[in-house]
Amino acid sequence: MNTYSRIRAWAGGRNFRLPPSALLCGALLAPMGVAVEIPADSLSTLPPDSLSITNPPKNTFERITRFTFAGGSGTYGRTVHAERTIPLGIIDCYGVPIDAGTTHVDANFRFKDSFQDRGGELDMQVTPKAHIGVRGGRIEETATFLGTDLDQATIDTLFASVRAPDSTFTYYYFNPYFAIENEYMGWGLGFVYSDNRLWTDKVREADDFDDASVYPTGHLRLGRLDKAYMKFSMWEGVPLYSGGGRYVAGIGGRPVPWMDLFGGYCTGGPFTSNALVLRGSLDVGRHLTAGVSWRVSENADAVYAPSFTESAASVSLTYKLITH
Repeated sequence: MNTYSRIRAWAGGRNFRLPPSALLCGALLAPMGVAVEIPADSLSTLPPDSLSITNPPKNTFERITRFTFAGGSGTYGRTVHAERTIPLGIIDCYGVPIDAGTTHVDANFRFKDSFQDRGGELDMQVTPKAHIGVRGGRIEETATFLGTDLDQATIDTLFASVRAPDSTFTYYYFNPYFAIENEYMGWGLGFVYSDNRLWTDKVREADDFDDASVYPTGHLRLGRLDKAYMKFSMWEGVPLYSGGGRYVAGIGGRPVPWMDLFGGYCTGGPFTSNALVLRGSLDVGRHLTAGVSWRVSENADAVYAPSFTESAASVSLTYKLITH
């Protein structure tokens, strides 16, 4: 006896037919039954591009590690203050020296410094909001003597080591930091160590050049990085000098998703003048970003003669390593 005969016997020999409503319900429930048979973890094997942009999976986090390499050059003015104390003496009629006290000689020596700096940054995103990283680099400078108020004989006798025309010196710096970057606000803190004191003042004592230095670094951002934002930073340029100098404040934004533009004002060391700074970056694919920075030329402080302009420019390349 086949299955149909058994159903007829169970139904008392009557013709048995499913009502139309039952057939309709079965047709609607069949796909749901098939869906239940798919293991829940099978979705994890789908490539990221196959997931809906409008309904992304929960608890996903793309960890981005950025490697930045940059180089630049520029000019700035530096004034070095030096002083000497000279004992005075006379000879009496018997040929015996008599102490007549001392005299004090001091002067400011003016230089035009041309520099080249190379720098890099490693920024690691440890959580969706927290970053740790380190910046560092090398600065090489050549100082050209412009003049002082002393006569040449006094310079040659007392200040020959200070004058040091066309002297070249090199130093290195290191800047670890920590940052929190929320959607509408971000901030960072760190410190920069240099094995030769970074230039921060318009006048520097001659004895300070071989001293190591430590300065705080940081930034504060208000606004969205993918829209428009305001930002203030201190010693965060990459490279350090040609990236803007000590203080930079301005407004940035993305007119299109693949381009970031920033315009602001920079002041403080190593430059004696205040100036506009312009920056731009362009995303070349998902993993590469190319950038430029330009500190607009401004005349150095009025004490420098002959007069010259202070300026700086740099280029950078960033590689983004994206992991899940």
